[in-house]
Amino acid sequence: MTSPTAKSQDSLSTPPLAARRPDPNHAQRAASDPESSVWVSASAGSGKTKVLTDRVLRLLLPRADGSPGTPPEKILCLTYTKAGANEMALRIGHILSLWATISLESSNCHTGLREYLQNLLGRSPREEDIAAARCLFAVVADAPGGIKIVTIHAFCQSILGRFPLEAGLTPHFKVLGEIQSQDLMRQARDYILKNAVRAPQDKLNQALSTLATALSDDRFADLLETLNKERHTLDALLQDRGGAEALYRQMCSHLRINPENCKQDLILAACQDCALNIDALRALTPVLCSSEKSVSDKASGEILARWLSAAPTERAALFDTYTSVFLTVKGEIRSAARIATNESEENFPGLRDHMLQEARRLKDLQDQLRALTCARMTYSLLLVGESIIRRHQELKSEAGGLDFEDMIGRTRWLLTKAHMAAWVLYKLDGGLDHILVDEAQDTNPEQWDIVESLVQEFFSGVSARDIRRTLFVVGDEKQSIFSFQRAAPERFRQKRSTLQTVIEGAGENWKTVPMDVSFRSTSAVLDFADAVFSDDLVRQGVSESSIQHFSFRQGHAGHIEQWPLFRVAKAQKEKNESYWKPSLAPAQTGNARALLARHVAETIENWLKQGEVLASRGRAVQPGDIMILVKNRNGLVNQMLRELKLRNIPVNGIDRMKLVDHIAVQDLMAAARFALQPRDDLSLACLLKSPLLNWDDRKLEDVALGRPGLLWDEVRHKTPSEAAWLELLIQEAKNARPYEFFSRLLQSPCPASAISGLHAMTARLSADIIDPLDEFLNQVLSFEGEHVSSVQGFILWQERNQIEIKREQEEAGGRIRIMTIHASKGLQAPIVILPDTIIAKGSSGSRASNRLLWPAKTGLPFPFWSPETDCDCAAYTRAKEKTQTRDDEEYRRLLYVALTRAEDRLYIGGAAGDKDPDEKSWYELTQAAFHRFDQARTIPFQGSATVKALWPDNGPAPLTYILHTEQKATSQDKVPKGNETVLTLPDMDTPEWRWCRTAPPPEPALPRPLIPSRAIAAGEDTDAAALSPLQAQNNYRFLRGNLTHRLLQLIPGLTPEAQERAAQAYAARYGQELPEVIREDVVAEVLAILKHPEWSELFGPHSQAEVPITGIVEGKLLSGQIDRLLVTSQEIRIIDYKSNRPPPVCEEDVPEAYRAQLRAYRDTLASLYPDRAIKTCLLWTDGPRLMEISL
Repeated sequence: MTSPTAKSQDSLSTPPLAARRPDPNHAQRAASDPESSVWVSASAGSGKTKVLTDRVLRLLLPRADGSPGTPPEKILCLTYTKAGANEMALRIGHILSLWATISLESSNCHTGLREYLQNLLGRSPREEDIAAARCLFAVVADAPGGIKIVTIHAFCQSILGRFPLEAGLTPHFKVLGEIQSQDLMRQARDYILKNAVRAPQDKLNQALSTLATALSDDRFADLLETLNKERHTLDALLQDRGGAEALYRQMCSHLRINPENCKQDLILAACQDCALNIDALRALTPVLCSSEKSVSDKASGEILARWLSAAPTERAALFDTYTSVFLTVKGEIRSAARIATNESEENFPGLRDHMLQEARRLKDLQDQLRALTCARMTYSLLLVGESIIRRHQELKSEAGGLDFEDMIGRTRWLLTKAHMAAWVLYKLDGGLDHILVDEAQDTNPEQWDIVESLVQEFFSGVSARDIRRTLFVVGDEKQSIFSFQRAAPERFRQKRSTLQTVIEGAGENWKTVPMDVSFRSTSAVLDFADAVFSDDLVRQGVSESSIQHFSFRQGHAGHIEQWPLFRVAKAQKEKNESYWKPSLAPAQTGNARALLARHVAETIENWLKQGEVLASRGRAVQPGDIMILVKNRNGLVNQMLRELKLRNIPVNGIDRMKLVDHIAVQDLMAAARFALQPRDDLSLACLLKSPLLNWDDRKLEDVALGRPGLLWDEVRHKTPSEAAWLELLIQEAKNARPYEFFSRLLQSPCPASAISGLHAMTARLSADIIDPLDEFLNQVLSFEGEHVSSVQGFILWQERNQIEIKREQEEAGGRIRIMTIHASKGLQAPIVILPDTIIAKGSSGSRASNRLLWPAKTGLPFPFWSPETDCDCAAYTRAKEKTQTRDDEEYRRLLYVALTRAEDRLYIGGAAGDKDPDEKSWYELTQAAFHRFDQARTIPFQGSATVKALWPDNGPAPLTYILHTEQKATSQDKVPKGNETVLTLPDMDTPEWRWCRTAPPPEPALPRPLIPSRAIAAGEDTDAAALSPLQAQNNYRFLRGNLTHRLLQLIPGLTPEAQERAAQAYAARYGQELPEVIREDVVAEVLAILKHPEWSELFGPHSQAEVPITGIVEGKLLSGQIDRLLVTSQEIRIIDYKSNRPPPVCEEDVPEAYRAQLRAYRDTLASLYPDRAIKTCLLWTDGPRLMEISL
């Protein structure tokens, strides 16, 4: 490609935009006009959230004609995400709260209410406007439900909750989460597959057999996952067509094949004399056989002779051999020279024409055979899918639940097709006057149907009330990137036309308002984006009209830079491909992506170390200014994370990840697997290497290598202290619930940390593990709420569901953000890096699911599937090309979204192999844009010496393309986002506001918790050191004490004859963790206590066991439990059990901690019983002996 200095005819020298930039205030006021229905096409960064907010505010305020504002509860705003709904609600609440408190007139330090309303309304506010604005915060707060700012799913849930019977639901249906729905789908799949095996003659079994010939287990699972994702599309198709059988017949009709035929039928029919030019073929066959110069002609003649002389059934058996005469292995017609030589043509003029005619007939037949294969395969897949979907619906009905897509589908049915639809719309119609739809380009067909049904009711006959009702829609066809959710830009345009016809037909106002002024990006970034899409072919599928942006940020510095393609020197590549010599580290290899990741990290490191100035902000670049965008979460992301962390650069983790793939979660799962199955050597080895025990390779090798048996046996023999902790883990897994097991694992000390397992893990893996671990524990709780609780059950459930977590990265938080372009939608950053721009196609790879084509992209009335390329018929190839065209269009829209995330700077890179990138790749498209600017230039690549050393020696000198504009405007620390009006707080130094700066009086300190049973020495308020769980004897001590307490609590009320049997039964069942000798000893001690003649009153009917007690003692909050309490009319006796072995002989030897505990109990009860004497006693179970303690 030529240098930017050599200009082509389409070179652009863009003139200054200030003179031709439209006034953004005019467009925003037109869009927020409450008297009109408005369709807004808002380019990236043009302030659509501001317009949405302004429109809601103007709807709430009185109208220009003096009519009152709209009640808050009659406004419905539908957003695409919960984050978008929350942001809008917070903005509106913030503005209304300011309106209620700011002064009326403006001053030098803040904007007054009058000025704010004038900017909003475009006219001078009246007194009633000001009065209404002051009260709106209270009005909205008091309105039933407030303003409805919700996602489409939340709106559908509210409708179904209001009309469950009309929707055919149980009144208290529950919403199923993604994991619950997937679990039911898996159950449905397993149920159908098992039942199909039991019925060999069933159509479903035959369909599965057909699929089994073309699919491996993994590919079949991949297709089932796709059917699961598209189940609502498939369900709608099957319902509309009357099932898979009817859909198959429609498919065959479209492909012009008989649905009753099989492959053998078509071949047999093609072998009949009437199906071919039999006379011509019989005449030319002897000529081919008699060829003296061509062996191939002679062989072809012999095949024809044998085939033509055979009966049709024999011909069918020889069909493949016969076809090879005319067609290549790939099914293409042989060339004229290959089909017959010149000698045969001279001996039989027209021979080639007859041969080519037969070749074309056979090629058409081959296409029919492929079409039949595709149809049969698709039918089999649909039949299986239909059965699984039907069973899935049954399971959800049995569970009384709906998933998110069910809510959309059921609401659509309720509002459009149900026999009660008119009644439901009538009831809803009375509660809504204005609808606002955000991110309309991402709305799928079913969601549009819901919106359209409401709008149709707005403007139909009786519903067209005197109150003006409006629709507001905002979106951008250029940012439609969610086709996997069946959103499409052409539907966005189609709905605009449809709704405009409906609203104008009702005599209402309609406006189409473009918003092309960006408050986000500098002119350089926007001009570059315009240049990329100035080519008609590149713009195809992105926008119907030319793309032209206008920047509000005139005079701000901008910078666009494209690095040369990262390649690998041939010698280096051959060195790395030596399979027998492993690479030592990714950074030392010549892998192109590793080099690119290193360059990205080094570039950022240099910015931060050298204080690179962000000119528009007038300050140095910070990590939070940088956003790295990728198309897919591939290996490059992990390489960049590794390189950045090696340099101690703060960076957020991947924005989305599978929970079980995180190393901290894998460590916890390994601990659970080992605890359940100690014979699992792999899990034990993983646990030993985890931060919980922190073994290094050498220690593991010393224990594991050369062992004669299990690794667990070696650990117990060679490391008894750590084995004791592992023994405790095994005991925990037997009885503990999953949440209890994992919580104790994280909160209790472990061999690597005397503080906690979490401390050990964060010390080694950093605080980045907190979010995944929190989500992991949330999933544990979710499992316990839905399933029979066991550690083993949870492990199976977790591995089966492959739960994915998403990090919200709306705010950088002082860290670099790495995320996919889809996740970056609605976000922005001063510096954006696009390192992965080589992939040329919109769809990825050769997964089985990518060969299943859906009507939304093909335009066909049925799904279409071909298991492999050899089965592709002409109709499938055409449909595949259509799908690829649609994917390529979305691929370019994704580029538009990526480019327009940048505020000030944009950096573009790519890593390629030996081949040059496709001309449709982002890298080539963006490089072509540089050639359209006179001011673009190239400079030698500024990479590090290590990166340059690995550059191909025989390649061109690496050059960097640069487009740069200098800073002319005054630097500002904050660039305006969305032309938001800045509401400054009033001057706090004025008398009426000075109280805001006065510190409030200190609040009394909350009582600190005091737990008497812990060892609290006199005058101390800290807990005694925790006993290590590695000490087995201490473990028995606590287990023994717990069993003693429970027996003394439960059996005193029984008869003496029943006490012994009950004690032995209870100890045998609930004391299994104790050795039998200790259990018998505990039972003997308890029975001796209960049989003691002097203590009968203590365990009599007037005493109480395990009495909870709470109170304030010396400023501390007491929360404890008295083992035994006897309250009489004269005195109160407090008894606390102690199982010390041996116990103290005299009162003076009793630990001070025990005295403090009894003193706390006594002081609390003294305030309740001031007229009674209180005695405190310790009951030593070893003996037993009762000791009164003087306090």
